[in-house]
Amino acid sequence: MSKKVKKKQATLFQLKGVLVVKDFNQAKNFLLSETSSDEDKIKALKHLLQKYKFLQKSIGQFFQISDFYENHVLLPGRSILEENKVLCNQIGEIAKEDPLSEVSKLANELRRVWKKHHKKLCKIKSEYELQREKGLEILCRRLPQIPVENRKIIDEIIDDQNDQKSSLYYKKRLQTILKKVVFRVDLHENLKNADNRDQIEDILTGL
Repeated sequence: MSKKVKKKQATLFQLKGVLVVKDFNQAKNFLLSETSSDEDKIKALKHLLQKYKFLQKSIGQFFQISDFYENHVLLPGRSILEENKVLCNQIGEIAKEDPLSEVSKLANELRRVWKKHHKKLCKIKSEYELQREKGLEILCRRLPQIPVENRKIIDEIIDDQNDQKSSLYYKKRLQTILKKVVFRVDLHENLKNADNRDQIEDILTGL
């Protein structure tokens, strides 16, 4: 009797369309190097475009930001594109060099699709941005007598203290403040009557 062979599920790293940071950096080096041949540049551009086209076909309008995994991205996220403006500018320059050449055509296509992709990403709110919106809603619900402007300042203070822009930090810090303010009339009244950010910061200090 023949044994049935179990099919192993592909890992994220084996999937087509997954762009590994190592590959991205290698392609980047080819495109930025003055000594790279057109053949190397074409290979790098095709690699990046193949990843993009596969994702467009298989995932449609879904775009994953660069921090999906520590070492892997599906497409360059906002942070990747913004941190690599020199690369983006270089791709634009390659596209202009000789519009009829293969390398320029590929560069122009990559420039166009990355630009379109970046516009889509700019419309997508991050988890942290959504957490802040939720935090303002909670402040409004739990502290309705505090002026709207003062609630916004509380949100801004938590954000300024949150160097890593962590949703978990924001959530825990907000919970700590609410637990103190809701059950202490003096803190509630002080926040209600505060006239500026400095006063609110003094009130929240030590909570």
